Amino acid sequence: MGGITGTDIVRYDIYGPDVSIANKMESEGVKGFINVSERTRYWLEKQAGGMYRFEPHTKVDSFDRVIQSFLTFKKQPEEDAPPKDSAQQA
Repeated sequence: MGGITGTDIVRYDIYGPDVSIANKMESEGVKGFINVSERTRYWLEKQAGGMYRFEPHTKVDSFDRVIQSFLTFKKQPEEDAPPKDSAQQA
């Protein structure tokens, strides 16, 4: 939903559950990190093929649902490397 508010300084604003969720996720964010919802995490995992790792962050309460949010990190090359065999190191 959207609407115009004010008489002297006219402003357009939007309202609704999605705006409330976005506002809460932004206020719970951590500087330097990307905060995503469960659904965004799902699509990133499906489309980006393991480029990112996710850590649970906080739960966002909305009107009719609770959304788990995740901090997103780009994987470093060494995170995907297989563990080195100790016999090969000797």
